[in-house]
Amino acid sequence: MGQTEVVHDNLNPEFIETVETQYHFETMERFRVEVYDCDNAGNINDLSAHDFIGGLDFTLHEVVTARDSKATKAIINEKKNGETGQIIISSEEIKSKGNSTNVVLELSASELPDMSGRRFFIVYKNQGNN
Repeated sequence: MGQTEVVHDNLNPEFIETVETQYHFETMERFRVEVYDCDNAGNINDLSAHDFIGGLDFTLHEVVTARDSKATKAIINEKKNGETGQIIISSEEIKSKGNSTNVVLELSASELPDMSGRRFFIVYKNQGNN
């Protein structure tokens, strides 16, 4: 669905790139965010060339209905025995059509592990939702 830019030397990055999606009020839409430490900026799309920091799953509903439309979720990496930081997901409604609303998601992180210092996020929309 979307990918942020790479942010250098920041354990609490705030990304400029946003992700736009439709929000259907009657549907529980599930998303996944994965966080990577970039080891090869020239080959950003080859995820095997980067270190996986962790990931998390969330529903768009929990972000849109959260206080100030902002949800903080733990980044989990089971290979590293648990939490490896936090992601802050913010949403902003930009336009509506019928039963759906377009929403922009903004991402930032805190408490990331000190690795090489270059981070990026990838956002996926899980398929097969009802």
